[in-house]
Amino acid sequence: MSVNIFIQDRMGSSRLPGKSIMPLAGRPMLGHVLDRASQVEGIEKVVVLMPDKGESGPIVDLCISEEVEFFMGSEKDVLGRFVKALEVFPCDYVVRLTADNPLFDFRSCSKLVDFVITHDIDYGQAVSYSGSRSEIVAAYALRCADRMANNDYEREHVTPFVINSSKYHRYFLEGYKREENFSVDTKEDYDFMKKYYEKNYKGVPIEIYS
Repeated sequence: MSVNIFIQDRMGSSRLPGKSIMPLAGRPMLGHVLDRASQVEGIEKVVVLMPDKGESGPIVDLCISEEVEFFMGSEKDVLGRFVKALEVFPCDYVVRLTADNPLFDFRSCSKLVDFVITHDIDYGQAVSYSGSRSEIVAAYALRCADRMANNDYEREHVTPFVINSSKYHRYFLEGYKREENFSVDTKEDYDFMKKYYEKNYKGVPIEIYS
């Protein structure tokens, strides 16, 4: 079974525009997400998915400099963006990550991928702490959701149709717990993350289990 990571990104966040290219310890946030994605076991390809708008230029430039594949699609229909990306980067399963979680739990993600593939599950989610979440979904389930999902929420957030349908075999993994909020949604979140990286980053992905 082939597995690709699709990292969802955009420049146009209403609360913190351009956050994924903002620096953490001298490296863009998306760069740290890419570094952590490279630690997930069993992955064939990592692809950054972004809106097909001119404002995505800085993300494109970063992908080129990092020699990472990227795909541009609909800004609001993110589910459609994922399914169209599957046409270019085909695989049996997609791991969905977001570029504003620079401390996502790559260890739990690796365990999740292995379990889902081994047990032929349609959808899996790993949540350890705020900002840790990773998801894996079968490509066929994404394509089915693309045909059936008909409200804005389902299409913007990619996986709710699959999560909420009893048709699919689902698995939820709870991992290591932390009290901190490691998701970057606001300027306050970014300021916290910036200080955290300045204190803890040593040139390799931060080990959140320590």
